[in-house]
Amino acid sequence: SSRFASNHAWGFFPSVSAGWKMSEEKFLKDVSWLSDLKLRGSWGQLGNQEIDNYTFMTLLKKDGDKYVISRYGNPDLKWETSEQWNVGVDLGILRNKFYLSADYFMKTTSDILLPISLPSYVGSVSPTIVNAGTVRNKGFELSLTYRDKVGDFNYSINGNIATLDNKVLKLHPNLPNIDGKVTRTTVGQPLNAYYGFVMEGIYQNEAENGLMMQKKAAGWRPSRLPVALLSRECCARGKKRQVQAGVTDDTRRVVERLTGLPYERCWR
Repeated sequence: SSRFASNHAWGFFPSVSAGWKMSEEKFLKDVSWLSDLKLRGSWGQLGNQEIDNYTFMTLLKKDGDKYVISRYGNPDLKWETSEQWNVGVDLGILRNKFYLSADYFMKTTSDILLPISLPSYVGSVSPTIVNAGTVRNKGFELSLTYRDKVGDFNYSINGNIATLDNKVLKLHPNLPNIDGKVTRTTVGQPLNAYYGFVMEGIYQNEAENGLMMQKKAAGWRPSRLPVALLSRECCARGKKRQVQAGVTDDTRRVVERLTGLPYERCWR
């Protein structure tokens, strides 16, 4: 790729997969209730070069009668790499009336391409693209289908469940956190984890809201609406200065991720 310097222009991203249809083996041929049994596995890598052209080069711009640096290059910039492996099994019984598929996977994306802003003392320059981190995704997927026929009526019912564990394993030293409006990306936590006040509830009426302002908010004015959020930190002793100063690391925390169980049914 011409988007990287010559020392990192080339990338090699192999992949391989294999399967074993055990139901076709002689030692399972006489198992009458077994319709299909297959073991499978795969491993592979993918490369990503989706950055602007010539980002590895330092750019200059004209400022009056002189040229100044507008962006520092990064000659060590290299391909972002995603490596994934997967193992799975497919099982069909009673002429595939019951069919199960199960998979376990792990994907690790390393050398993630991200822009890094340099300290202000460097000057007014655009962010430099660097290989800034590593993220891991792993999970389990299970699908179960039941098919049958009643007269001329064919129907099937399908259910599935999936888990996903996402974690940031590494970030660039100059980028310890990536903050959004209500999220934060940091090492040891999922990407874009919700990050904010821990809420105890809501004010139930105007009187509670007014009492809170009188006792806790000298010089600080929360919303006067009856449904204003009641923050644990606002009520904790010794926190008033931090709350007045705004949201800090002491008055915020990463909200734990939510999990769910999706399912689907289909009749035909």
